[in-house]
Amino acid sequence: MNNTLTSPGNRQAGIFVAVASFLSIGVVAPGCSEADPKDFGPPPESASPDPTAEMGSAPPGTPLYAEVFSVTDAAVLDGDWFVLDGRANQVHRISPEGEPVRSFGREGSGPGEFRRANAIVAHGDSIVVVGGGMVHVFGSGGEHIADRRVQPAPSFDCFAPTMRTTGAVSVETGLLLQVECFGLDGSLAVHIVAEGADGFVRSLAHREGKRGQFDFGGTLTVVAGHPRGFLFGSAWESCLDLYSLSGRRLDAICHDWLEPVDLPPEVAREFEGMIADARRQGIRVRLPETLPAIVGVSAMAGGRLVYRRLVSADLDMDTFQLVTRDETGQAVVLPVPPAPVLFQDGRSVLAAWEELEGTRIYTRTLNSLDGS
Repeated sequence: MNNTLTSPGNRQAGIFVAVASFLSIGVVAPGCSEADPKDFGPPPESASPDPTAEMGSAPPGTPLYAEVFSVTDAAVLDGDWFVLDGRANQVHRISPEGEPVRSFGREGSGPGEFRRANAIVAHGDSIVVVGGGMVHVFGSGGEHIADRRVQPAPSFDCFAPTMRTTGAVSVETGLLLQVECFGLDGSLAVHIVAEGADGFVRSLAHREGKRGQFDFGGTLTVVAGHPRGFLFGSAWESCLDLYSLSGRRLDAICHDWLEPVDLPPEVAREFEGMIADARRQGIRVRLPETLPAIVGVSAMAGGRLVYRRLVSADLDMDTFQLVTRDETGQAVVLPVPPAPVLFQDGRSVLAAWEELEGTRIYTRTLNSLDGS
């Protein structure tokens, strides 16, 4: 998939958890135009909330999958969802038609095995799982094709043993990977890299931190494919940069039309405690006044952007919804139930609720993104 929360091992971790993980290890990651919504066809209809469903609860009748322990990430190929189960170190193929679940992969370091995988993407007719410093390639039927290590090119300033692959995007030129890289000075940089024919990866775009400073923007980075290349940036900021597939910055696409979510007072108090600890370690931190307006983005073929954002009424900060922009420039919530795990891949949407007996998974296709 193409939305990335830089928190170890869980693409859907809450923002509080993501920031806490950065602060707790004492690591620092240290002109704007908008696309015209009229270019992308008719706007979708607003969501009509299900009166029988509570905030963050699965709609009645949502099937329970006992074999799915968690949903770390998900991607669509030929109409089927491929769910990365980070807890079980498996991939589950789920058909919207209700066919039996087919699972593949397992924990380990041998062929077709993986640990700490945190992203999955459909690439051509293959399914690619990434995590740690590895890329694992499978056929759509689960057959193992290849495993390869992410190798930084000699010119890439990254200490290879500390490199962690946290996301992947399929583009026409190949795979783009999001990697976190620790410098020898203790700083943290987030890079979007492309694999070369020689097997090495080279950076196309990056967000670089400075030693002794904590950048909230580094706790929530977003990457997504786009018809003109790829989007990359921090969800804490009001714009994402648009790059060509060669790494040339083309533009910035802004989402400042989305209202930011106020930082709940109790959360601010929790942050302040961690910030005080960080300052005692000599790390400079400034608490933001609001939560990020988005936590992920997806671009449709025509260029319309769909954003994943926190539900402002959810004080636990772990329930998400999908939002796009109508012809008047207003935010429109897509007719998908708010959920703690929510993915969109093209017109396909998957929402999930993890329970003790398994995971409830809701899927839907939004034809033309008009809510039909």
